[in-house]
Amino acid sequence: MQALERTLYRSVRRLAQHLDASAARRGALTALPANYYDRQARMVVDMEPVERDADDAARAADDAVDHLVREANGGSEFYVPGRGEALTAALTRAAREFESDSFDGAELGMAALRRLGRVAALAGAMNSRRGGLRARNPAELPLKLDDASPVSVGDVLVAHPMSCLSQPTLHGAVILLVAAEEAPADDDSFEASGDPPVLGREGGFVMGLVVNKRSGVTLADAATEHGMAALDNELLASELFVGGDVSSRTLTGVSDVADDSLSEKPKWFTDDVTALEGKSRIFCGYCGWSTAQLENELARGVWFRARAPHTVALEPVDDDSGTSVWRSALSACGFPELADLAVSHKAVLEAFSAVDGPASSSE
Repeated sequence: MQALERTLYRSVRRLAQHLDASAARRGALTALPANYYDRQARMVVDMEPVERDADDAARAADDAVDHLVREANGGSEFYVPGRGEALTAALTRAAREFESDSFDGAELGMAALRRLGRVAALAGAMNSRRGGLRARNPAELPLKLDDASPVSVGDVLVAHPMSCLSQPTLHGAVILLVAAEEAPADDDSFEASGDPPVLGREGGFVMGLVVNKRSGVTLADAATEHGMAALDNELLASELFVGGDVSSRTLTGVSDVADDSLSEKPKWFTDDVTALEGKSRIFCGYCGWSTAQLENELARGVWFRARAPHTVALEPVDDDSGTSVWRSALSACGFPELADLAVSHKAVLEAFSAVDGPASSSE
């Protein structure tokens, strides 16, 4: 190892130790996914390696750092405390085993220094934008992490702090899975028939509702003249919650009606809001996945999956962004330090802009 390489290695190692010392800082370090769900092909496909020109050593070194991060994250693009290995351990192994015809150790060191330095700055910028919101006592939110049993209706998905950054509705989301079907159907069947859509090629469709994002409007504000005539005043006064980024005009509801049948269409969920009984909440829009797509996102670490009573959908939401409930959910899942990284989507964009410049706010 040359003198420059040794100097760079020591600097990179110090940054790695800084990130390893805090799950909140380490949680900001992500990698590109190894695979993803292709909606057109309706299957999970591997990411094709990028072909680099022989003179593009810097980008080839960046690719190598990304591979190192993914290995340290246990093969995932997102870091989860307790999984993978310490970044310093992955770095030590990479330095020991380094061999490349595309770039030298100094180029790899510079790439790692840029990457880890940027992440440390980003984590700091996000932490400074946490604001005065505080997560409630995790004991008040009845969630229990469960990534071993099969995915089922009634499960709750909690977004990783660094996932869904390009999807404001899903970033910071706590999602209740409300319906699932196995029979084949077209993608648009929900709106046509009133039943949740299914994608039979992957074994079915799973539907969920974001439960922690307020719309700021009532049903009366959003209803058409015809719709207002069909609904009573109590329903019209109900605040709408943003259930997802699909079909924003679709209304569904969740109530506190008991149902222990473990049905794929539980009694506490309905697409007829006039039939809601007891304490309830109305949602506009929904989230939807094929089974294969959701399983892929769970494997990639996009979501933490937990068990909870369906009444988690009725928990009070104190802020429009839903961040306080999200932080509580992360803490209840056993990741209080990741909860420290959880900030609103607006704050994330501001943090990227502070670190990378205004152009990054479109990420």
